[in-house]
Amino acid sequence: NGLGGFQPGSTYKPFTVAAWLDSGKTLNAQLNGNKRTYPAGHTWNASCLPGGRYAILDPWTPINYGDTNYRNTTVLEGLAQSLNTITLASANELDLCKFQQMAFAAGVHNGKSASGEREMLAVNPPSTFGGGGDASPLAMATGFATFAAEGLMCEPHALESVKGSDGTEYPVPEQDCEQVMRKEVAQGVNMATQRVMTNGSGINLQVGV
Repeated sequence: NGLGGFQPGSTYKPFTVAAWLDSGKTLNAQLNGNKRTYPAGHTWNASCLPGGRYAILDPWTPINYGDTNYRNTTVLEGLAQSLNTITLASANELDLCKFQQMAFAAGVHNGKSASGEREMLAVNPPSTFGGGGDASPLAMATGFATFAAEGLMCEPHALESVKGSDGTEYPVPEQDCEQVMRKEVAQGVNMATQRVMTNGSGINLQVGV
């Protein structure tokens, strides 16, 4: 904690999808992904912030990569094509704190915590497709491992065994695991992220897995 990290960027979008599914919504829901400007003073639901709202002070126009692909499409295709406007459209219907809380529970936390304690990444609209701060590679790996384990988050565990120079074996602490996400939510995210490689923005990056 506190050692830094990197902005997650679009690798953070699956946590917005997880929050979407956890709220009882579907991957096939159609959203408005057209380009729009949010005026100064526009607010979003954010239950964990004072007053329960997040307000922007200046006009804001979110753009997609290459400033293209503005259209109505599904949450599933929005993730597959990594469309910022669709990600934000889904967040418009959610509580901004929801996906940060889900990511935090899955093991993703602020890599530059001033207190040295684990903290959520920042709660704001751009964080829906950028992460809201820096996270370490280990934290992101833990978060995605939670998806792979169908919602079971296990604290990273580096040691398999410990043996002294005299051959004495010492006990290794057991790994701490907790079910932090409903299985069906994690399964939905896993199906959606596979679409990135089969029909989406990662189709030309086949890695043989």
